[in-house]
Amino acid sequence: MKSVDNFKRSTYNPALDHLEGQVFFKEKMERATEFIKKHGLPESYMKKDDSQKL
Repeated sequence: MKSVDNFKRSTYNPALDHLEGQVFFKEKMERATEFIKKHGLPESYMKKDDSQKL
């Protein structure tokens, strides 16, 4: 069994700030948006955010 700490942590690179808000995979983004409009998000996902507000 692997420990949860065995993953590579991401780092922040301020040189990439100019890319914020740009969509690189437009087709996937459009499909995901349509899916969410049609089916909504799972209730467990919606409650996850609320449970983290302690």
